[in-house]
Amino acid sequence: MKRMSDVVGKGQRRGSLWRVFALVAGLVLGACASQPPYAGLGANELFDWALEHYEEEEWEDATEAFERFIASHPTHARRAEAQYLLARSFLEQGEHLTAVSEFDRFLQRWPVHALTPQASLGVCEAYAALSPIPQRDQTYTQRARDACARTVSEFPNHEITPEAVAVRDQMTERLAEREYQVGRFYQRRDLHDSAILSFERILEQYADTEWAPRALLEMYHSYQAIGWNQEAEETREELLSLFPDSAEAREVQSDRDGR
Repeated sequence: MKRMSDVVGKGQRRGSLWRVFALVAGLVLGACASQPPYAGLGANELFDWALEHYEEEEWEDATEAFERFIASHPTHARRAEAQYLLARSFLEQGEHLTAVSEFDRFLQRWPVHALTPQASLGVCEAYAALSPIPQRDQTYTQRARDACARTVSEFPNHEITPEAVAVRDQMTERLAEREYQVGRFYQRRDLHDSAILSFERILEQYADTEWAPRALLEMYHSYQAIGWNQEAEETREELLSLFPDSAEAREVQSDRDGR
């Protein structure tokens, strides 16, 4: 007759074996579950997997897969395309500075590739997305303007050029608006010399923007405020000559007519 202790001992050993088995099975299943869905794919299949998720706007999956492709297949024929799409994926996710880095990496390695114009535009777009409202520091606005201008200069006849021109002009307007606000800030505090300098910078750097006639009008007002009548008259004539159809020209014209 078996002793109770033997029965209990065998049961405990059997239970321990099952626990070990369950633990091993869990580790195996966990390892399998932690593998990305593209694990084990060949180079072409991996690229296609990444491209499919890119086209479906599943940016995180696309980013991870393109990064794996680039790391695993650095000499593949579609390496440049993967680099561009990786940068674009970061841009679409709102990771703008990372996108700039990836676009720059593309431009440094493939300066004459078919996708080079689009990569150049990508830098322009990424910096423009970081451009803040005019009341804040405009470093990224300036970088966006420079990047867009570079794209226009290097690819003047490309299909992407109109888009680069539009973003460049938008950033230029924002920089001019910022300078105008600085001038008005000084003007409201009767610091007219500093205000005039700000308005002059608009005429020197942003003469083609909507802020140029406004800057001339405020220069005219500041010269009047400090009693520099000759300079005020010259500024008024300049405004009437350069922007005769503007609301600002009509304002100074009414001043002259009222005398």
